[in-house]
Amino acid sequence: MKTKLGRLCHLKYVAVMMLCQMICFSCSNPARMGKASSMEHAQLLSLIDHEGYTVVEIINPWDTTRLLQRLVLSEAPEDYTLPEGVVVKIPLTKSLIMSTVHCSLLEELVCLGSIRAVCDAGYVNIPEVSHRIASGEITDCGNSMAPTIEKIISANPDAILISPYEQIDLSKLDNLNIPVIQCADYMEPSPLGRAEWIKLYGLLYGQAKKSDSIFNDTKTAYTRLRQMVDSVTSRPTVLTDMRYGQAWYVPSSSSTMGQMYDDAAANNPFSDEKQSMGSLLLTAEQVLHKAQNANVWVIKTDHEITLESLGKESHIYGQFDAYKKNNVWTCNTTQTNYYEEEPFHPDRLLADFIRIFHPEIGLEGENRYYKRIKLK
Repeated sequence: MKTKLGRLCHLKYVAVMMLCQMICFSCSNPARMGKASSMEHAQLLSLIDHEGYTVVEIINPWDTTRLLQRLVLSEAPEDYTLPEGVVVKIPLTKSLIMSTVHCSLLEELVCLGSIRAVCDAGYVNIPEVSHRIASGEITDCGNSMAPTIEKIISANPDAILISPYEQIDLSKLDNLNIPVIQCADYMEPSPLGRAEWIKLYGLLYGQAKKSDSIFNDTKTAYTRLRQMVDSVTSRPTVLTDMRYGQAWYVPSSSSTMGQMYDDAAANNPFSDEKQSMGSLLLTAEQVLHKAQNANVWVIKTDHEITLESLGKESHIYGQFDAYKKNNVWTCNTTQTNYYEEEPFHPDRLLADFIRIFHPEIGLEGENRYYKRIKLK
């Protein structure tokens, strides 16, 4: 009897101790107690809501077994206990934005007044921001690859938004004790995945409802367009862009553009190349070998080109079937808002591609970005 009673007491003791440990563990790991926000498409981003703060986890695109960064977005008082991570006091009101893409996004979120400093000012295509740069109200911190630290200190931003790259050295920025937010949205493997990062930017600038609404509208439009080509019987093969120096960047299957070609019912001749995410770097000879028979050629450029000038630029270009058949389309990025709009409104580019790849669908409207190249 005493043995049974002893065992019963021991079991109760163990149960109580386990419960206490669970409570203590949960309290010491508040990120585990939050409610995860619904991320339908983004694979590199998670948002976990808590009372008074949100934990943001960004997966490393170059090693998806690791985190690139953990942010803690907080509206709580200074003495509020927060979990481990880069603490960002929100809403942001005086940011340093190192990417023109995110400057344009803040314009859509009606948050241009929250920009205190920028990099690569010459590429900013927003009149209000350009005027404020010229007047000195917004500080020009120079090249985003090597920003001027003294100007950053002078601007005293409440956060720095950067587009990271593999093995980036952030030591100089980290030494400033200013939160650095690594905006890895461009490494998402799908267009809607990248677009969904607008939810993070909405949280950062106090525009969560607006950003959710923009994403939902984008998702609806994109899905409708994708469904329009579900039943097509032929898929053209697409060649992308041109050689720059000795390199030719083409989309892998695990990139936003590779996924968009698939969504537009087109074939990517480089879909079998081994690459985790992003673009592939090939030689012109490798591209010719894989894509010589491509039906369509789409090119982004910063100047006007014609079929004649394209052929004179390289003897390789004239060997592609798309060139021979005059099925080349160009997007002059200096005359359109391609880079500013496409990341968070991929539906607009998808509509262009469907008109180009599948004219038999009869999609109404005119192309926003791409026009058929002129002969001369």
